[in-house]
Amino acid sequence: MSKKVRQAKRAVKLIGQSMDVSAGALSKQAHIDLQGNREALVDGCRGVLEYTDSAIKINVGSGHVRFCGNGLELRSLAGDQAVVSGHIKTIEFV
Repeated sequence: MSKKVRQAKRAVKLIGQSMDVSAGALSKQAHIDLQGNREALVDGCRGVLEYTDSAIKINVGSGHVRFCGNGLELRSLAGDQAVVSGHIKTIEFV
């Protein structure tokens, strides 16, 4: 790992600590918050690839996240955030 990459990672970590947020929330990686098995907030959404009431697949840049379950819907899609709601049974990272 180069010196610049180490310095950048350290800076993100320090900023996150000073703002009381995780370092992952400030990086380009997706961040997913779950509220039980009924709702998922996805930060880092770059598009919806699949949308049915039993599966929703979201592009998160570094890969895809697929939510499977019953009665699934995108309750919100704004900017780089998506809210998946319904009865979530599985989450796959592809």
